[in-house]
Amino acid sequence: MAVPVEQENWTRVSKEFDAEVDAVLRDYKAVIDQAERQALDARTAAAAFTKGWDACRSGLVLPTLNKIVATLAEKQAVASVAALPNGVGLFLPYPARTDVRGHGQPHVAITANHSTSRVEFKHLHGAGGSGNDGNYSIGEITPELIEKHVLVLVRDVYR
Repeated sequence: MAVPVEQENWTRVSKEFDAEVDAVLRDYKAVIDQAERQALDARTAAAAFTKGWDACRSGLVLPTLNKIVATLAEKQAVASVAALPNGVGLFLPYPARTDVRGHGQPHVAITANHSTSRVEFKHLHGAGGSGNDGNYSIGEITPELIEKHVLVLVRDVYR
């Protein structure tokens, strides 16, 4: 014969169980809250990088590249600036080769890498070689840095 159990015991869990469930759910909520804060911080940082890159590209990179193109033109060297995905490039065709056109020409690409929040300088130069010259924070980009990278390209093309 079954022993009768009071109705009140069927509707309540132990205090220990109740406390453990509260602790688990509190910890879970803290993890979720932290993940949401990190996601918001990442979106905020990405937006700030994009805004900073847009300002850097239009206010520093493009004017510097255009000055370099003008300086090269004064010295009878042909160069051009063109848009690239996520950035810009300075193209310097080989003086004696008209068969190499477009992005196959020697150039320095200055592009934003949104996944790392860095600005990358890459070059394609003589003999089909290419390289990653470096990556920098937006604050590290200066006219002198741009000139340094373009000078490497000029040396490759004219030596």
